[in-house]
Amino acid sequence: MNPHLQGIVGWYGHESQSSVRMISAIPDNKLNQKIHDKFRTAGELAMHLGDTVRDLTATFKTGAVVFTPVITATPPKTADAVKHYNDAMSEFMEASKNFTDAQLNKNYPFEMGGQVVWNPTGMELISGYICHEIHHRAQIGVVLRLVGAKVPGMYGPTADDM
Repeated sequence: MNPHLQGIVGWYGHESQSSVRMISAIPDNKLNQKIHDKFRTAGELAMHLGDTVRDLTATFKTGAVVFTPVITATPPKTADAVKHYNDAMSEFMEASKNFTDAQLNKNYPFEMGGQVVWNPTGMELISGYICHEIHHRAQIGVVLRLVGAKVPGMYGPTADDM
């Protein structure tokens, strides 16, 4: 495996453990609780994390950006959302073993409204998806706090750990 890819995949593996902790912290009865009209539920955010990992894997398999515009329906149990995410990460980790230097150096243009808004290389794309995941994971933390659930620590303790 390309040593640069090995490093970034290792980072993603570490971050995915934090994502599983965050998703696992969602109480079943809070999966669909709406905190604001312009904010996804914790369940929607959890499913989005798994969906985007699948999109990333599909992008490398097809050679073109794959973006799922509709979030997979929120299941009734948090354990199902964790499984959705873990299955997607397993698929990515397995696929990444076969990524070539050509795939990692190729550009994958992202378009919005017919305009290219980002034209990352494969390596930049993986980094961007990790950052995207961290962003949505933080949103889950906000939802958890607002619905009265405990927020797990990601890089250190939270107020709930004190």
